[in-house]
Amino acid sequence: MKRSALFLVLFAYRAVAFGAEADLPCQSIDNPSGLSTLCGFAKPEDLQFIRTRSAVIVSEQGWKAPASGGSISIVDVDTKAVRLGRKRTLWPAASATISRRLVGDADCRAPPTDFSPHGLSVLEQRSGIRLATVNHGDRESVELFDVLGKGDDLRLAWRGCALLPPDTAANDVVIHSDGRLFISNYAPSTRDKRALTSLFAALRGQTTGDVMEWSPKGRWRHLAGTAGAMPNGMVIDEARNHLFVAELGKQRVVEFELNSDGSATQRAEFAFRDMADDLNWTMRGTLLVGGQVRKAPTQWSVAEIDPKAGSVRSLFEERSEIHSVTSATDVGDGIVFGSTADQRIAISRWPTETVIAVSAFETLGDAQRTVAQEMAANLAATLDADSHIQARTETEVSGDSVDYILKGSVYSEGERAFVALQLLDAKTTQRVWSENYDYRGIGADLMAADIRAWVRSSHFVGTP
Repeated sequence: MKRSALFLVLFAYRAVAFGAEADLPCQSIDNPSGLSTLCGFAKPEDLQFIRTRSAVIVSEQGWKAPASGGSISIVDVDTKAVRLGRKRTLWPAASATISRRLVGDADCRAPPTDFSPHGLSVLEQRSGIRLATVNHGDRESVELFDVLGKGDDLRLAWRGCALLPPDTAANDVVIHSDGRLFISNYAPSTRDKRALTSLFAALRGQTTGDVMEWSPKGRWRHLAGTAGAMPNGMVIDEARNHLFVAELGKQRVVEFELNSDGSATQRAEFAFRDMADDLNWTMRGTLLVGGQVRKAPTQWSVAEIDPKAGSVRSLFEERSEIHSVTSATDVGDGIVFGSTADQRIAISRWPTETVIAVSAFETLGDAQRTVAQEMAANLAATLDADSHIQARTETEVSGDSVDYILKGSVYSEGERAFVALQLLDAKTTQRVWSENYDYRGIGADLMAADIRAWVRSSHFVGTP
């Protein structure tokens, strides 16, 4: 069986089997120095931080997705302590209401009976907080809400919906401040065999959908130039009129410029290690993208994209505390994670960068000095390629910013040459790690891998 076909079977099995996750025990974890979790969710696939309410709003697909059983919940966040607080259900809920002033399609006059949310979008304005969420329940639609109140009085008011055209299934939605909606039309259906055939096609890099735009006049249109292999999460940069779309099948994020004629022009693309899923802006103007490993969907990673610099930095990789992560949202000093198949969400501080100063390697004679200098330079460059480590020669960094000092020496015993490395705590000068290597056949990659493994085991940097 080909890899893509095997993965398709595994993915289909996961969609059914993980429905039993609700029956498994779940214990929340409080780990301020690592990854903390909060139980009590049903497939919290997408989430977004509401800054003015210091809370994360969560789209829970429900264990019967896409048929029914989903909900919208809210979780308080202590942004300084980086801790998750109390969880409450906002929809459906007794506190929820229906707005007197409905918007959206004229044919949409009542809330959905069966609710199964997917991607969501929050727009915070002076006039109020707007929420839009994709719904796969008793209708394919984008449901529109007002977020009202604060604290314990936080609640939702349904204000209408935009009904999707036939043979259209949305994954994510973006609210524009002028009232327009953008959706990632990722497949023609979420219910029949076309859902699986679309996934199969996407994993082969074939087109399955595009981006669509809805105007307040109630009309949908396809944006020419946006066709992709299962378009997924989206965010918009209104100031530049640019739309960012995660393309799951091609494991990338594409940046489009929106044109006035209903088309879009690709301006950039950013490669992602895994199947790109949800996107969220950070407070510093970068993007967080989450996704699952192609060959093992329970595994995951989260990366940070800097559109201005054109860079992608790995932040987190698979952690055992939560699986199948699809989304990540910046909450200030921390990041909150959602999952398409778990019964919990998680929070962690932003990963820190460990600074290592590499000293000039010592030698016992001039014959080995050139080799030692090259080895030190190569090792510094290899370590610096790690997104969680900044490695420089000792002359390039100041003492106050250094966490560790890497010292090395090259020596001989008979006809054999060896390299001795040791890592010193820059503050106490205590040795925290050391290792000897046979010089023959040993390159910088192996030595750097051992140092990285120690750093990651001693500091929570997102990757075990």
